[in-house]
This record gives sequence, structure tokens and C-alpha cells, in this order.
Amino acid sequence: MIHKGAQINKRSLTFEKAISLVQTATEDLDKTHSHEETDLSMLDILKVEYQLLSKQTLINIHTQFVMLQSDSLRRRLLIMCVNWVAVVLCYNGLSYNSVNLEGNIYANMALGALIEIPSYLFCVFTFDRFGRRPVLLLSHVLTWLPCLLALVTPSSLGSWAPVTLATVAKFGCAIAYTVVFLMVRILGMNSVLVYRR
Repeated sequence: MIHKGAQINKRSLTFEKAISLVQTATEDLDKTHSHEETDLSMLDILKVEYQLLSKQTLINIHTQFVMLQSDSLRRRLLIMCVNWVAVVLCYNGLSYNSVNLEGNIYANMALGALIEIPSYLFCVFTFDRFGRRPVLLLSHVLTWLPCLLALVTPSSLGSWAPVTLATVAKFGCAIAYTVVFLMVRILGMNSVLVYRR
């Protein structure tokens, strides 16, 4: 109810501010209606909303700390943070640098964008069969190997070699981006499961 009012008034409302507003309104209504016989449905609604917001805040805080308390989840979180940074840097680097390759800049940019479609289809068909970790390893190899080969590729091969290597690297990087995104989501769900046990 408070969030809906904030949206209507086009105001930003943080979780802590919502809790303090509900708590203040509940206390004010308790003081106002303490001696009167009135319909307290609004008071009841505010109390229930305050209780739900405070419980949700405690659950969110607790599940975040559970992820940091468990050794295995903390290690996985660190690994996934490093993976996330590496994949994002490589993905953005390949995307922004596609216009610097030889040839038509529009064709290079379109090729870099179109290669993502088969990479997502590759993820769909390989996750269930091979699992996330082997697909992540393969995607890293498909990303880093063409990037390293592009450094040593002679210019005598023509303009097609760097474009092909950049396209293969973008294919692998799009796969890695998808896998890392899903693995971070699964890691967050594991921390909630640990909390509920």
C-alpha cells in the first residue's frame, strides 16, 4: 500500500523508509484510537504490513550473511565475482572493439550481435546434457583462445582472420555471460536453502 502510494506520487521509497513510515503511522493510530471505539481496519492493515516488512528485512539480511558464513558458499561467491568481472570486461571489450576491426564497421557490429543468438541456443541444449561447469570451462576456452590467437595472427592472412577470431570469442563470451549469470542466481538460491534448513 505504501509502495503503491510512492509510485503514484513518483517518489523513491527505500525499504527502511517504508518500515519507519508504517511504524510511525501505527504508533500514531495507537495513540489516537486508544480510548475510542472505532473501526480499526486501517490500523490492523498497517500493523500487518509493518510486521511483514520487518520480517522480510530480517530474512533478507540473514540470508545474505548465511552466504558469507558458510566456507563453501563464500569461496564460490568469490570465484563467481572474479568470473563475473572477467566475463563482463571481455564481453564489453569485444563489443566495443568490433568497430575497430578491418572491414565494414556495421557488418562487424551486426556479426557480433548476431553471434549471440546461437550462443544462447548452445546454452539451452548443453546445460542439461553436460552441466554448468563444463560449459563454463568451454566458454572460457572459446573466449580466451581466439583473443590470444588474434595477438599473434599475421596481417598477411587478410582482414577475415581477426574478424573470425573476434566472432568466435564473442560466441564464447556470450555463453560465459549466460552461465555466470545463472550460476550466481543458483548460488543465491542455495544460500536461501541453507537458511531454511
